[in-house]
Amino acid sequence: MICVICKKDFDNLGETTIHIEGKTKDGKEVKTKEKKINICEDCILEIAKSGLPTEIRFED
Repeated sequence: MICVICKKDFDNLGETTIHIEGKTKDGKEVKTKEKKINICEDCILEIAKSGLPTEIRFED
């Protein structure tokens, strides 16, 4: 499967369910419904380190 963010191909990349709430850098409110995407661990860590005041919940 290919990660939707970095576009790298992984043999064992599964679908991850995410929920996003918070604010963007511009201060806009963000609230998404449940989404299922293919995202690798490196990209999850980069999102966590980004410092945005946003809560992202990942479910396997």
